Amino acid sequence: MLADGGDSYREVMPKNLPIELPDMGQRRRAIDRALDDDFLTHLPALEDEELRQIEADLSEIEETISSRRRRVHDTLASILEELTRRYRDGSASVDGLLRHT
Repeated sequence: MLADGGDSYREVMPKNLPIELPDMGQRRRAIDRALDDDFLTHLPALEDEELRQIEADLSEIEETISSRRRRVHDTLASILEELTRRYRDGSASVDGLLRHT
């Protein structure tokens, strides 16, 4: 869609795309579940095996979050590269952008 260099994406994409946050309701983030509100107060009482399990859980959560963050940043980099290419080769211009808003 971005690589075609044309304006066909304007026909498909609405100008004002609403962004809504999901209703989390009773759901909690994985990190919040792993580190309950009273986690630090119970830390001294935890057995070594419990601490190892918490460490393993947190490591897995960190890997998942880092992977998602990398994908987001890779996608952003691709979009910025495409925009740069379009402005550089003249297939996009600020004037053209302003005419379509």
